[in-house]
Amino acid sequence: MSGPDGAATLRAQVLGRLGAESPRVVLVAPLEPGDDAASVAAGLAESLTATARAVVLVELPGSGGGMDRRYDVTSGRGLAEALRESNGPTATPAAGGMKGLTVVVEGEGGVDAEDLAASATTTEYLTSIRDAGAWVVALSGPATGSAVALTVGPECDGVVLVATHGETDRVRAARVVGQLTGARTRVLGVVMGPVVGDADAV
Repeated sequence: MSGPDGAATLRAQVLGRLGAESPRVVLVAPLEPGDDAASVAAGLAESLTATARAVVLVELPGSGGGMDRRYDVTSGRGLAEALRESNGPTATPAAGGMKGLTVVVEGEGGVDAEDLAASATTTEYLTSIRDAGAWVVALSGPATGSAVALTVGPECDGVVLVATHGETDRVRAARVVGQLTGARTRVLGVVMGPVVGDADAV
């Protein structure tokens, strides 16, 4: 995918598959560690925001997306702390100076990061944002070898997987897609990250 053009292409594909009228929850997950799903998630969220939609970009515990640095979020409670304390996380509005874009960072994940991300409370939090009228772009850790995509994915409206051009094993990617679809997850596609060209299905 390439910069704004690539993000716009992905946005069009997501809207084409899910519909443009109602807010949705889209999970973005790298196939493996090192696949730059963070750039894809941020690009999609910003592109949706540019079309006058309210968007909340949520960094799930263990995703390691660095959204705090990307959007200069320096204070507040991350999602991991909020899940442990059964409290709401700090949501940063107008993130990066973009009206309509709100960012929730992962916080201190620790050894329980995957359990927190895969919890029913996380799913309830994501769907509550959608039900309140905002699009949700959620970034998770790798889909390979993790229960998060298999657990959270079926509760989302769609999942975008991110691979790396020339490095991702297509057989392994197809296996992950099969596992997700077998769990009743709507896989919207596999794109090549980072967002620096048009979306390309594996």
